[in-house]
Amino acid sequence: MSLNTEEICLIAPTENLADRARTIIRRQNLSIEVHTAALEEAVTLARELIARKTWLFISRRGTRDLLEKELNTTVVNIPIEASDYIPAILQAQKVNGMVAFFSYEAFSNELQTICFLMHIHMRHYQFSDTASCRACVKQAIQDGAVLGIGGIISGKFAAEMNLSYIVVESSDFSISQAIETACQIYSLQKANEKKQERLEIKLERYRNILNYTHDAIIAVNAQGYVEVTNQVAERMLDSNRKAFEGKAIEDILPNTHIYDVLRSGQMETDQVMSIHGTMVSTNRIPIIVNDQVKGVVATFQDVQSLQSAERSLIRIAAGSRK
Repeated sequence: MSLNTEEICLIAPTENLADRARTIIRRQNLSIEVHTAALEEAVTLARELIARKTWLFISRRGTRDLLEKELNTTVVNIPIEASDYIPAILQAQKVNGMVAFFSYEAFSNELQTICFLMHIHMRHYQFSDTASCRACVKQAIQDGAVLGIGGIISGKFAAEMNLSYIVVESSDFSISQAIETACQIYSLQKANEKKQERLEIKLERYRNILNYTHDAIIAVNAQGYVEVTNQVAERMLDSNRKAFEGKAIEDILPNTHIYDVLRSGQMETDQVMSIHGTMVSTNRIPIIVNDQVKGVVATFQDVQSLQSAERSLIRIAAGSRK
């Protein structure tokens, strides 16, 4: 997959994970920034990156949740699978005493089962931020823990408090899967942006057609309430240019007969009516979807202007024959 963007950033909690992520990114010919930070430090970093137009992040669970909460941005999780704990658990089996597991997320039943089967006396400590992580490590030591297992943040506090510790890292497979997921999200977002741009161009084209045609145009929904009026219609209906959207058409034009077209589903063309004393020629065209009338579009032209235009065309045609 070829990707050339600075809109994606991977924030790793350890240099080990960051280095392995960079290797995977190079191997896949991607252009994704990689930084090392966790929890509150990662939030500060991400805020700076967002100012540079980065909007999609990849990180571990605790940092991911904090980024989503604090910055309301999209973050792909790099998971830690139960298998990633196996090397640490094998070392923990050799320890006499309680082993403390630290994590941002709940401890899985699978890991609890593995520890039980391997006769490891363990206790899980769950934290939500840096302060609660420090408190968890302190509590684990008070509870008699002789070994800690978990991520980099709890590992720092364990080192400060002289608790033996093993850092659990996400596997290369988990990193690669997270990067692939982020690339898929990025591609979908870009495709949606292109669709949105095409839609906006189409809408702008329709707006220009509506507002710069000589006809007054009014569109109503199936209930007869105005949904669209162009500038010509607004000038024709009221010189003060009031907002007509959402109002019943009969309250604006009592004699328009649009309700008749809504009921019958039959178009009416070249009909003559009066609007504020001005004679106009009107067409009333039903909008039919799945054999049901969903609304009506009505166009209006000043009869006098039409007659004047017709006379002008006749003069031009007569002149060209001379």
